Amino acid sequence: MQLFIHTKIVNQVRMLSSVQLKYQVLPNLLMLLALSMTACSGTKEKEKQVSVDGGAVGYPLHQAVAEEFKKVKADAQISIASSGTGGGMSKFCSAQIDIAGASRSIKKEEIEACRKKGIEFVELPIALDGIAVIANHNNKFLRCLLANG
Repeated sequence: MQLFIHTKIVNQVRMLSSVQLKYQVLPNLLMLLALSMTACSGTKEKEKQVSVDGGAVGYPLHQAVAEEFKKVKADAQISIASSGTGGGMSKFCSAQIDIAGASRSIKKEEIEACRKKGIEFVELPIALDGIAVIANHNNKFLRCLLANG
């Protein structure tokens, strides 16, 4: 899973002291801090709004971070949606959202679309997909998968 964040938000996070940044181990803490910063819009009303969209795989994480952040900053307006990786990246590269979650790296054509709109971003890997094959020792059909088969 990847997280794409507008550099304007990331630069505001970098303004924090190095001591504060040093202890940010979990990527969702960075996301939480990003949510506390102003969005890329210039209007006063939108300064407190952050929009997140993208793949379904990151939706529960985005929602949990937004809920926790609302406990700290109740007046924050956070929009969380799940239109899929392609839909989220399309919205991100057309400046409709501030943060996009994706189940893959950004494609060359998406990089080009962002560049044309003047959107600079940071790609933050959150998690890598994996698969585990598990077989019951009593399964006679899959003996070839068992280490002691």
